[in-house]
Amino acid sequence: MLRHAPLRGGLGCLVVILASGIGWANDPIDRALNATFRITNGKTSATSFLIWSPDVGDEDAPEPLLVTAAHVFEEMSESACTVILRRRQEDGTYERQEAAVTLRDGDRKLWVRHDEVDIAVVPVELPEDTAARPLPYEQLANASWSDERRLRTGSDVFIPGYPAQLESNDAGWPVLRRGTVATHPLVPADSTPRMLVNAATFAGDSGAPVVLIFDGQPVVVGIVAGMVRQTSRANTPFEERVTHMPVALAITVQAPFIQTTVQRLLDDTENEASAENP
Repeated sequence: MLRHAPLRGGLGCLVVILASGIGWANDPIDRALNATFRITNGKTSATSFLIWSPDVGDEDAPEPLLVTAAHVFEEMSESACTVILRRRQEDGTYERQEAAVTLRDGDRKLWVRHDEVDIAVVPVELPEDTAARPLPYEQLANASWSDERRLRTGSDVFIPGYPAQLESNDAGWPVLRRGTVATHPLVPADSTPRMLVNAATFAGDSGAPVVLIFDGQPVVVGIVAGMVRQTSRANTPFEERVTHMPVALAITVQAPFIQTTVQRLLDDTENEASAENP
């Protein structure tokens, strides 16, 4: 499930839910892969990733949040979808683990989308024996990353995802691709929400994290929302043929807008709690 656009010119505290005995891997790519999962309603497929909600300093532990492109949830009319997690076995291998993600309670949406860009966030409950490892909230890049040129045009990034519903193996691991930030300038982030990444993305990659490796840590600098393609039409006396050609440019929303969406989810949750307990 991936939107597309025509080709035009000018364009703190960490709580880990893990199976017993499993610790954080040191490799930043492995950490990014361990936070990325396929979601599906049986008809369509997309990519998502898990983060922890920010630690607000109260007694409640941060909860895991699932992040994806907003159009993914909007096009799923069911009350729930399935996230393909993974469970680690005693011999060190992984097996597929499916879990339901509730999207709606009747007519009420349980997920929150950004008002202007293609990002959605929903709280999830993870099975106790899952090997899923959400990324810390602090590993979402804020506006200072582009302001201070830690994220800049030409930066090398990685995109784990599920192009054309493809899983890299039976356990459901994502396919990893490498790309380069292709948009200039990236600042100010508030007025430059979208950037292009030179990477081959396809249907099914919507919601994939765009990851920059910095100081040995995976930092999410964006989320895939679509792809650029060129449309050609050939006419003959007997037929009209339309060809869509991907041009290896992923439309990506910058990560500060993920933070804004998470904050809206937290505000909505707090307001609902206040309404129930005035």
